[in-house]
Amino acid sequence: MRILLYLLVTLAMPVLGEEEIVLSDDGREVRLNADGSWEFVSEDRYATTKAGDRIRLRSDGQWEAVKDPSWQSATAISRNPATAAGLSVSDFVIESVRSTKHKNSRVRNQMVIDIPMAEREDLVRAPEASRVDVKDSKGRSYEISSVNMRESGLRIIADDAPTWWGVKYFEITLPGAALGKDKDVVLRKPMADVIRRNVAELTQ
Repeated sequence: MRILLYLLVTLAMPVLGEEEIVLSDDGREVRLNADGSWEFVSEDRYATTKAGDRIRLRSDGQWEAVKDPSWQSATAISRNPATAAGLSVSDFVIESVRSTKHKNSRVRNQMVIDIPMAEREDLVRAPEASRVDVKDSKGRSYEISSVNMRESGLRIIADDAPTWWGVKYFEITLPGAALGKDKDVVLRKPMADVIRRNVAELTQ
């Protein structure tokens, strides 16, 4: 019985044939050892410029451009906003409003996402709400209630919002056709940069 239990536990554990270097949520390199232990590789950290370039912030106060292509796309879990096709998410606000009817209290939430555009010509046409996707790092997608072009850029409003704190980032997918691109454009916003705001009325 003990042998069978040992085999089941062993098979359930992740198998690491050799050490692996990964990037932590705060932008630091971490070595995952084959024996299940881990350690920081160095005190250096990673960041992303407004242009979307990946840089290394060295512990001696200096910085340098990242040359390793494997780290160029590591912004998915970075605390820095990822950019794509020259676009980025400027403001990401979770609005909450509490309404009371017949002694029952109800809270409604929505997410208001602003994507600035230098010129309106950047947008071939306003994307349909059904073609825009807002998803959190846990894989949950949110229904899009409206997509509007404003003077400052594109505004997306999504119904509901996560009520847990395990979300690391949000991923916004825009249809490439609306931007004159062959592929869809994916933008990310870290949860650390998302603003939570109680309001009297939800933004329309």
